[in-house]
Amino acid sequence: MSKSNDNVITRGASGTFGSQVVFSQRHGNTIMGKPPRTSNIPPTEKQLAVRDRFLTATQYAKAVNANEAQKAIYKVAAKLGQSAYNVALTDAIKPPEIKEIDRSQYTGLTNSFIRINAVDDFKVASVLVIILSQAGDVLEQGKATVDPNSYYWLYAAQTEIPDLTGCTIKVQAIDLPGNVATQELVL
Repeated sequence: MSKSNDNVITRGASGTFGSQVVFSQRHGNTIMGKPPRTSNIPPTEKQLAVRDRFLTATQYAKAVNANEAQKAIYKVAAKLGQSAYNVALTDAIKPPEIKEIDRSQYTGLTNSFIRINAVDDFKVASVLVIILSQAGDVLEQGKATVDPNSYYWLYAAQTEIPDLTGCTIKVQAIDLPGNVATQELVL
């Protein structure tokens, strides 16, 4: 692939030349490359899953581009040469990640809390905490809030659970496109 910034012959060129060179425009530069090839090999299940995920991400990025308020949010995060569409597409492809569930301050009493370190390449929109009994019944659930003094999300217990033995803390982190990361911690 070759780039041209200010060549009189190729400036503004786009399309295919002689079935051997493809010209395209990217951020004021003319890009020259080989034409894409098609394959006779049928795609694998993994390739089909990637295509499906990319299609969903593309639909999300187009919806963001059509909504001026959402577009402005992504535009702020765009680096040089990126558009809001590019940032939204990347955000839709990459799900959030739960780095840590800190239960050291959680005692089973009301107002004891669980700290969650959830990250995303753009923004974690919400964190849901579910506390399950040993049998899998929901004992409590609710949304965590962002700690203004750190990068953690905090969940303050609302229900007293006298015996935590065998209980599970299930955490779900959700980003703006709706990708969900789930992690469990057995007590």
